[in-house]
Amino acid sequence: MPNATHGSVASLWRYPVKSMLGEELSAIEVTERGLLGDRAYALVDSADGKAARASCARRPNTTRSASVSTRQSSAAA
Repeated sequence: MPNATHGSVASLWRYPVKSMLGEELSAIEVTERGLLGDRAYALVDSADGKAARASCARRPNTTRSASVSTRQSSAAA
């Protein structure tokens, strides 16, 4: 079946910063690691070095120091 349809794409979303708002796209490049630019950045807690997660949001009155980290590909390492 050379032209068989197995499904369709209703929308494309990329989330450049882990656990933050995404952006809807009309087209995107897919690499061996997934969507280009998806989750390329993360907020990292300076205290423990862990990436922030939306499911473990800090209380509003808690002040913490954070930095931005980029995900490195295995080819660049």
